[in-house]
Amino acid sequence: MSYSSNHIDVWVGEEEQWRFTGVYGFPKESQKWKTGRMLEYLVGRSSLPWLVLGDFNQIMYGFEKVGRRARVDESLVAF
Repeated sequence: MSYSSNHIDVWVGEEEQWRFTGVYGFPKESQKWKTGRMLEYLVGRSSLPWLVLGDFNQIMYGFEKVGRRARVDESLVAF
């Protein structure tokens, strides 16, 4: 088990174990890459079946962005 202000990672069950990770993605544009890096680190910690849920603070397509400066679709590919 591990946790931070951006995730909680737990093993669930006794006989049939699986893993749950709750994620709150880094909200600042300059730190969004850290969400992906955190998941890359976490994936290597266990081979259990894994469920990841949360708010990744990402959008799928540029047209979903409302207000302020538009995001470039290529920046979403990095995530």
